[in-house]
Amino acid sequence: MSNQLIINRLNNSINSSKSDIQLVADLFGIKNNDNDELTCKSIIKYLKSIKKTNPYVKYLLDSIPNDELQCTTLILSLKDLINPSKILPNLPPFIISDDYYNELIQKYKDETITLKEKTILDKALHTKYCYCAKNIYIRNLWDKTFNLDKKTYNPYSVCIQSIYNNRNIEVPSNLTKSCKNKYSSYKSISKPNKN
Repeated sequence: MSNQLIINRLNNSINSSKSDIQLVADLFGIKNNDNDELTCKSIIKYLKSIKKTNPYVKYLLDSIPNDELQCTTLILSLKDLINPSKILPNLPPFIISDDYYNELIQKYKDETITLKEKTILDKALHTKYCYCAKNIYIRNLWDKTFNLDKKTYNPYSVCIQSIYNNRNIEVPSNLTKSCKNKYSSYKSISKPNKN
């Protein structure tokens, strides 16, 4: 799978118009029945099947009452794990429009970009990189937490390739460290208590 396809798959899942239940089902590889109630039951059945060997799933299921709101509560909790709104916004905090961004990329390639424009482009690229890396990190954490048999990707190499290398733009030094210093969204994610 190419780096760009990886990026597209991750972004599409987070910004999807699908219902929350369908989104969670897709991430678990559970077949959608076009019926949210049946799909949710399948998700709960799957989670119960790995509860004994997965402390995070046990914690999650034990924390949610087994009542008529179980499905809703569970899906909202899982969705927040996929895309914690307090940690990662639905879209990167982009400082310029897409049109202007593409214009600056073209000027960079044509070697007609001014110093001021280059500074703006550098900030835009850096924002996209940090958001991309955090996005993949969260998805890798999801797969690892729920023992999904999926290949994880190095967020740094994938995003550098997608955002810098594919455009033949020099990669700044200390790129990832600067993400942690500049963006509150680029902080550690607490894992659930195993107890």
